[in-house]
Amino acid sequence: MNTGRMLSKVVLFAMMLLPVALQAQPCDRLAQLVSPTVSITLATVVDTGNLTPVGSVDALHNLPPFCRVAADLRPTPDSDIHIEVWLPTAQWNGKFIAVGSGGWGGALSYGEMADALRRGYATSATDDGHTGQSASFVVGIRRNSSISPTAPSMR
Repeated sequence: MNTGRMLSKVVLFAMMLLPVALQAQPCDRLAQLVSPTVSITLATVVDTGNLTPVGSVDALHNLPPFCRVAADLRPTPDSDIHIEVWLPTAQWNGKFIAVGSGGWGGALSYGEMADALRRGYATSATDDGHTGQSASFVVGIRRNSSISPTAPSMR
C-alpha cells in the first residue's frame, strides 16, 4: 500500500474519532489547552439563545446552546490573529463549516457563524490577523504572518 493511501486512512480514522473526543471534554476545559503560539482567551457555554458580540450593538438571536472558544494565534512574534470556534452542545450535524469575511476582511463574521450554528454545524471565523477595513496588513506598512515578501510569484 502506498504511503499516501495509508496517510489518508489514518487521517480519516482520526477524523471519525474527533467528534467523540470533543464531546468527552467539558467546554471550560478547553481553556486549559496550552501552546506556545495559541492563547485561549475564552471557553464557555452559551445557552441563553442570544449573544451580543463585543463591539457590536446587534444581538444574534435564536442560537442553540454552544461552546464558544476564542483564541489569539501567534505563529510569528509579530502576529496577532483572533479566531472564534463555536461547537454545538446538542443537535450537532457532525459537520464543520469555516466562514469568512471576504478577502482580508479584518473582522469575525458573527452573523455567518450564527447561521451555520443554527443549521447544526460546528463553525469558526478569523480576522486574518488585522482588524478593520484598512490596509494595515500590506507588506511595508505592517508585516503579517500570512504574507511573505519573499514568497514566489503566483503567475
